[in-house]
Amino acid sequence: KNEDMENAGGLPKRYAARYGVVLATGGYSRDLAFRMAEAPLQSEEMATRCHIGNTAGALRAALAIGARSVHTTLGRYGFYIASEDLRMGMVIDPKTCKRFIDESMPRTDLAVNMLLYMQKHRCIPLGIYDKKTMDAFFDHKRRQRLLFSNALRPYDTLEELAAKEHLDLKTLKATLDRYNKDIAGSLSVPLTEPPFAACTIEPDLSYTQGGVLINTRAEAISALDDKPIPGLYVAGEASAGVFGVTRLTACSLPDCAAFGMIAGEEIAKRARNIKA
Repeated sequence: KNEDMENAGGLPKRYAARYGVVLATGGYSRDLAFRMAEAPLQSEEMATRCHIGNTAGALRAALAIGARSVHTTLGRYGFYIASEDLRMGMVIDPKTCKRFIDESMPRTDLAVNMLLYMQKHRCIPLGIYDKKTMDAFFDHKRRQRLLFSNALRPYDTLEELAAKEHLDLKTLKATLDRYNKDIAGSLSVPLTEPPFAACTIEPDLSYTQGGVLINTRAEAISALDDKPIPGLYVAGEASAGVFGVTRLTACSLPDCAAFGMIAGEEIAKRARNIKA
């Protein structure tokens, strides 16, 4: 569950950096203890598709030498299904077969409210879609991946969906009828045309905005005096302060590349000054 704490293999080594160190170790989505201490909402109910090395080990090391951290209570939430497509269907509690949330809420609001419900009721929400909504999905390639992985599961009839997903058919039909009436005049469309499909709707922590505070030169800022820590640079998700509550979609890579290049340029300048 935590690569930093549980991986006892390998041979520890120490390296002396002459001109500088660039911390480019990513976020800590996989560090359950660290993220829960900062944001209890990011509990074990929250999934993450990040690799197992996505922990707070490097961030802890930076904090131990006086680096300042910010935004560690924040996270960028997503779902297996694109949020633009998620809102086109009906999300239910599979144990009760009833809706419990407004699917059209903004991504972060939707994820937060869903997590609060999941923690209280101990369930993993389920999305229901039909042919019209699946054909109108914003991200068709993602839809194909979902179908290939069986995350999006199509059924010829609502009865078959209920049977295979272990749902109460009578309650599901009543909930669907109510949904189709309630969304009249909204951007969503009624779910009436088979095949129907079910998809697990589980909030996913895909990015952590928190990390070491940096300035425009990618220098790590000290928690003691708010001045740069000589020789320590941070780039990408390991840094913080570039984004706030919401990281814009697709902006993590430009952040990593831009501040990676800036850090390299700054270390080159520092090396020339030290040699001089």
